[in-house]
Amino acid sequence: MSIETSQEETLDEKETSRVEAFSDGVFAIAITLSTLAFLGRITECIEQGIEHIVGGIGGLNSAMQGWRIRPE
Repeated sequence: MSIETSQEETLDEKETSRVEAFSDGVFAIAITLSTLAFLGRITECIEQGIEHIVGGIGGLNSAMQGWRIRPE
């Protein structure tokens, strides 16, 4: 095995490592963006759910007012 062959293998390994690191970075960014989009949808659903619950509680309050016992 000559020095020249050894150097070529080292350069190939470095190039492969750089490509792997780049692809890992691309996947990390893609996963981060997907997660942020997913969290945005979850937040929107939670806000709509809270509005629905608050509206239901308001309706329940009106019904409870009709059942209130008034001292005479």
